[in-house]
Amino acid sequence: VPEVLHRALIGLAWLVRAGLVPSLSSLAPLMHWATNRLSWGEHRGGMFVAVEGADADGRPIRRSWHLLAEGDDGPLIPSMAVEAIIRKALDDRMPMPGVRAAVRDVELEDYEKLFASKTIYTGLRDDSEARGLYPDLLGDAWKNLPAEIRAIHEGAAMAQGRARVERGSGMLSRLAARLIGFPAAATDVPVKVSFDIGKDGETWTRTFGTHSFSSR
Repeated sequence: VPEVLHRALIGLAWLVRAGLVPSLSSLAPLMHWATNRLSWGEHRGGMFVAVEGADADGRPIRRSWHLLAEGDDGPLIPSMAVEAIIRKALDDRMPMPGVRAAVRDVELEDYEKLFASKTIYTGLRDDSEARGLYPDLLGDAWKNLPAEIRAIHEGAAMAQGRARVERGSGMLSRLAARLIGFPAAATDVPVKVSFDIGKDGETWTRTFGTHSFSSR
């Protein structure tokens, strides 16, 4: 549902609260039509839960759980608790009767079984130890990178090799390359990248042959 519709509904609700509009019931058919026919934006949603604390030795701990829902599966998550409880009941694991806290009736593993049939993905991150900018950004994906790539981003001062430079033939691509300072097209040119790492960020200086340009 586009955000503008949420904003409109919030605004109308405030009119009812202020007594300027008696009810929004008459707008229900219009809202139903709009929510089923108007759609734009990214069909993706997500959330994360982060906890911080200290272990028995006083060392800081930070862990987080992340969820990503693709397509139209995200809005189904709240109702999945009902399916999880019904499946438990069919498996002769009925919930306890009576008034009580029900926080343990549906566990994360119950949800994950239901997520498996949807485009919903979850994962855990342990950020307890400072590992550097790129490992922190990539999380578990960092260890799947080639060793050479990890070595470059673990404090290397310079990397060098040979490269092929391809440039677009269109007017806009040539103009952008000239403004940014990209090197000319070449099939085999020596390349060197130096990394200047400071407290305010990183400056990469790329040298293709005798042509250099930098970025932060």
